[in-house]
Amino acid sequence: MIGRIKLLLLLCIFGTTLSLRIPFNKSQSACADISITTDATGAYTVLSDYGITIDDSENIKIKLRIKASHDAEILLMSTDSINDPLYKIILGGSDNTVSMIQDGQNGKIKAVYYGLVLENGFTKFMITLKNDKIKVKDGDKNKILKWKDNKNPLKVVNVGIATKDSKSGVWLFPCNQEPNPSPSPATCTDNDISCDNGEGCYPSKWKCDNIKDCDDNSDEENCEGKYI
Repeated sequence: MIGRIKLLLLLCIFGTTLSLRIPFNKSQSACADISITTDATGAYTVLSDYGITIDDSENIKIKLRIKASHDAEILLMSTDSINDPLYKIILGGSDNTVSMIQDGQNGKIKAVYYGLVLENGFTKFMITLKNDKIKVKDGDKNKILKWKDNKNPLKVVNVGIATKDSKSGVWLFPCNQEPNPSPSPATCTDNDISCDNGEGCYPSKWKCDNIKDCDDNSDEENCEGKYI
């Protein structure tokens, strides 16, 4: 069941930025974010109900900011119904200690990250889906979740959001959906490996996992004998 939400601000802007389309109002000359509040019931809100739609299901990139204490959920949906096949992303589950990707509303867990991800105030995230691979990055462009659906990849046409077991959540969708620059090697942690081109980094356990994480593909080079 789709829950009611409070639309705090909806100032429309022009055009398509990457795959996420924000509503357009010709009389609006300045860019403004869209802010949506989800309540504590855990009911899902579908973004297309408020004019936010996906233009390119083959290359989805969504920038957002979330203000919630824990259990922020994002659904990547194959239809407009939450009862049909979908991918579920949980950020800050179990009192902000674990995040995950699930294949389906109550499906198998496909990727897990242990640690705090939701901060006081707003926390930035970027979610991408390309070549059947989901990635979730934090505000510094560090990857915290990834999974590739090799069996039954979905064509995602809508997005749902909700806050579970929490007082409420505020979701900001920036009018400018262009991605932030990749982090320099200096922003990588001690356990990360820098891409050879200097644009971004990745956890060492993602080296030679047969999934491209660096634009220059350096994370999948020199992998002889490492693929199963």
